[in-house]
Amino acid sequence: MVVARKLAVDLSRSPDRAGVETSTVDGPPAATPAPASAVRPLGERWTGRLLTVGWAAVGLVVVVSAVDTIRTGWAPVIDTALVAAMTVDSVSLDPPLVGMPTSLGLEAGAPLSHPGPLGFWLLALPTTVLGEPGDGLVFGSALVSLASLAGIALLLRRRGDIVLEALGLGLVAGMVFAIGARTFTSPLNPHLGILPLLLCTLATWGVLAGRHRQLWVVVLAVSLAAQTHLGYVLLVAALVVVTAASLAFDAARSSGAGRGRLTRRVIPVGVVAGLLAWSGPIVNQLFGSGNLFRLVRSQARDRAAAGFDHGLDLAVEMTSVPPRWLLGHARDQSLADPSAVRIALSLTATAWVVGLLVRAFRRRDRGLASLAIVSLVSLAAATVTSARVVNPTTIPFFDAESALLYRLFWWPVGVVFALTALWGT
Repeated sequence: MVVARKLAVDLSRSPDRAGVETSTVDGPPAATPAPASAVRPLGERWTGRLLTVGWAAVGLVVVVSAVDTIRTGWAPVIDTALVAAMTVDSVSLDPPLVGMPTSLGLEAGAPLSHPGPLGFWLLALPTTVLGEPGDGLVFGSALVSLASLAGIALLLRRRGDIVLEALGLGLVAGMVFAIGARTFTSPLNPHLGILPLLLCTLATWGVLAGRHRQLWVVVLAVSLAAQTHLGYVLLVAALVVVTAASLAFDAARSSGAGRGRLTRRVIPVGVVAGLLAWSGPIVNQLFGSGNLFRLVRSQARDRAAAGFDHGLDLAVEMTSVPPRWLLGHARDQSLADPSAVRIALSLTATAWVVGLLVRAFRRRDRGLASLAIVSLVSLAAATVTSARVVNPTTIPFFDAESALLYRLFWWPVGVVFALTALWGT
């Protein structure tokens, strides 16, 4: 216990990968010069500008996709028509307090909805301004994606490491092209949460690394992802637990100005932001249908879950080399029974990330250790989520798009996993 406690304290004071000491014990982080060999600064202006152009290019792909979708006369139908109706109602005297209906209601024998309406509320302004629900929904969804991309780029740039940012840019660009740019202009609720999930995962890394104000980003991005679709709930719950544990440890070990900043500013602002973001579900729980508790009870019922074999098969395919998510093959009808080669490659990649975590602890590298922790926790949560969902291959109307809706959370998980493996190298 003594050794473990000493190691935890050492890690809390250790320099991150950008060469900045992030002490959470004796007060605010102190910028301490590090040897040039240990730091990879952004350097010359052209390097930062080149990366900025790269991020802008990814954003431009989303914008062009939105314009093309509108130009071809897209109109909301079926599920997106319901999204349009609830978005319009968001600016009425009777706004929605829950999310889209979920198929779990069929099993429960009573209507159930996804956790919250935050996605509708965000889309309400562009829908109202543009007039046409179809145009407003598409551009509103594109704005959510662009804001998430900007947040991701900013979080990576603030690390001050051009290798890290370049890797992140390449992986995010690969994700956008593999999944299809139109996904990020779609108002469909599972599509709306993909980039916010990646944003909150990277912000969670920041909090663990001692950048406590990124808690505010975690709260907002977690709220949007979790409220839009139940498939994200277990993942964001795991990230919230890790974030809360890190903040509690840092608050307990800090003193003076450091503790005051955490307990009097960072955490209270995060709590208030969380209450505002979850005001709809809270009001519904207290004075409406009680959707949140009913969702919890529905998960306790016996259901035909896919099982851990299915979850592990997906984990292998998404972490093997090359990963399915990057190749665009996550839409395949069945990813069951991966080959022995892919299993071996996946185990090697996972062992490599675990080894990076051990090495980071030994070297007191809080930045890398935090990223590895977030990556492994996300991987475990995604595997459990895939194991608990209804097996999509047993659905009579199964098609490629149906499979994709059950696997969307693997894209952010895959990006963070690959980022950890490559940056640690």
